[in-house]
Amino acid sequence: MDDRPNTSIWGTILSCAEIALCVYQVVAVKGEGLMIPSNKAGELLGDKALFQGRAKNGFIHYDKDSPGEMAAAYELVKNGHITAPEIIEQYGTPEDIEADGRFLNPEYFGGLPEPAETPWGTLKTQTPLDNGVFLLSADSRTGIAIHKTVSEYCMSDYSRAENCWEKGDFYFYDLNQGAAIAVFELSASHPPVLDLITSWESLMHTLATEFPDYTNYWNSQASPDTLIYYVPAPSFMFLQQHLDEAVKNPLLETTPEDQETDNFFERADPFDDPEIE
Repeated sequence: MDDRPNTSIWGTILSCAEIALCVYQVVAVKGEGLMIPSNKAGELLGDKALFQGRAKNGFIHYDKDSPGEMAAAYELVKNGHITAPEIIEQYGTPEDIEADGRFLNPEYFGGLPEPAETPWGTLKTQTPLDNGVFLLSADSRTGIAIHKTVSEYCMSDYSRAENCWEKGDFYFYDLNQGAAIAVFELSASHPPVLDLITSWESLMHTLATEFPDYTNYWNSQASPDTLIYYVPAPSFMFLQQHLDEAVKNPLLETTPEDQETDNFFERADPFDDPEIE
């Protein structure tokens, strides 16, 4: 009996390749992905991977590049059902798939690990903000730790170039230094990080005045609605932790008027670059 599919949830099938026994890579009119006959899927996959597919017309469907396809490919490769080198290269080894899966599909693979050490001394406290993102304190600093997988998927190369420490599988950002860049970039993809920001004006001011090279870099490629812009506001007062520290040490608190004397306009104006429209 031929189990090869002739229709799919993505419409009429244009091409179909059997990459393992009863496992098909299909390209259809409105999409593509993996298809496995429902009566064979239980033999090939565990329940967790099965539930991440979509059943219809006697087949389990996994959209291409979806978390479900990642789970199915992981089990098919790990259990030796997929053996062709070119297909394994396409999906990666089980170790490769799991490393990405902890970020892209934590429901199946489990989330990214917590930091066990810091570049700033003994880890004292840590608070998870999102998968792979932590607020923490150590002997000498308070900051944000971001797993390297999160950074590679969600952040720019520049964010790892300066004002950043590396230890183990994490990048670390001091709250009074590079955390401004890290919070700004992650705020677009991680709502819990966006929720941390108590003053967008302070964040904009901090980036524009304290990180002019980064501001130039970002604005040279950003869309008009994501530009960094100068506003009069205190620097490093964009997180609740900054406000709490200012209460404990009032002499450290600054005002918008104080910031006008910070030589911002004596520096190379980050918005005077002719390459920036």
